[in-house]
Amino acid sequence: MSGKPTVKNELTEELMEAVSILSNFSSDIDAVISNLNINETLDHENDRLRNEAVGFFLDSLEAYNAKDYEGMQKFIHAGIQKMHQQAEIDFKDDKPRVDVRIKLSEVRCKAVFNQGSILKLIGKLGGRNAGSSR
Repeated sequence: MSGKPTVKNELTEELMEAVSILSNFSSDIDAVISNLNINETLDHENDRLRNEAVGFFLDSLEAYNAKDYEGMQKFIHAGIQKMHQQAEIDFKDDKPRVDVRIKLSEVRCKAVFNQGSILKLIGKLGGRNAGSSR
């Protein structure tokens, strides 16, 4: 062997790189979808806790109307505890949304780089206007 790559080997290598690019792209999109699912799960938990808190506050109003002040205090206390839990979940559900924005920015940058790589491959195959993006 002369040590010089053949055209066929160079093209095979470029196509393997293109497959790798597409594989990485699909993995990145999968990570975005996963983070969106986490965010949705946390949003549902957040809604459930908020509904429970409002239910306790409504129960405290009923207890107040019935002049059951001890019961009213218990319901208010339970409602406030649920609001604290809801606040924790509300804070946690911001992280997946931020992660999605970061990952989409990375994917956008990779897509620009991939476009250049694909145009270079087209140029090696002898296509016209391979250097322009339009």
